[in-house]
Amino acid sequence: MDAESLVSRGMLKRSTAATDANSESSRSQCIITIRAVHKTVDQKSEHPTSGSVLTIADLAGAERKKNTGNKGSRLLESNFINNTSMVFGLCLRALLDHQKNQKKTLEKHFKNSMLTRYLKDYLEGRKKMTLILNVKPGEDDYADTSYLLRQASPYMKIRYF
Repeated sequence: MDAESLVSRGMLKRSTAATDANSESSRSQCIITIRAVHKTVDQKSEHPTSGSVLTIADLAGAERKKNTGNKGSRLLESNFINNTSMVFGLCLRALLDHQKNQKKTLEKHFKNSMLTRYLKDYLEGRKKMTLILNVKPGEDDYADTSYLLRQASPYMKIRYF
């Protein structure tokens, strides 16, 4: 199966629903992991295979009840989404704190969410990670966008071993 077919198949499994804030709000996180493997034909090679891994994790955004109008099962989904985002943030904060003070143990917050368990190697600093924020540029979204950027700015200082 080719890469495009695999991505299309994954997109079909994504969960979306309309909220007052977004007509097609993501109700789930999405993780795509691509492994590229290079096999050497030379039998005498010390390293017969090498490769790289690219993992893309799309986290569902934080949701405020007053903006979404969510009730019932949608509100439970929002709580789950917000909790997962919070645990992800705790993992990043723990990594940053550990890098500032190597004597401080790295907290194991990643165990608190399926997403962060999957991303454990990234959240413990063993693999490189780039954080990309999607924000709304509208005037009505200024407060939320500003808050998100302030919350994320310390993580620009994370370095990898």
